[in-house]
Amino acid sequence: MTPTELIAALEAATGPSRELDGEIALAVNAVPVNYSRRGVATASARAEWWDDSRETCWWSAPHFSASLDAAMTLVPDKMGWEMDNWPQGKMLYHAAIRGGHGLSNATSAIALCIAALKARLP
Repeated sequence: MTPTELIAALEAATGPSRELDGEIALAVNAVPVNYSRRGVATASARAEWWDDSRETCWWSAPHFSASLDAAMTLVPDKMGWEMDNWPQGKMLYHAAIRGGHGLSNATSAIALCIAALKARLP
């Protein structure tokens, strides 16, 4: 998934998604070296990687789309950010980082993920 496709998927998300968490981990190079996906049949499996040298060791992507703490780790170093929400019939979450804005009806974490990924674009 390209960064632009990932941002579009996050903008369309209706709630947290382990599948999107896995795609974010790939996009920001968070997956440990020598780990690979074993299964992609379920959304949760798309957020898990296995150590190719050991059968029992696995790594799971942080819950970027559900946790504001996890989403904050995506903000590039030395960049300020801000968040607010706009009540427009239904809550609309907004995040801004260096001119990159993220909006989400789902969660504040998703809004911050969008803004952080936009800030990483060239």
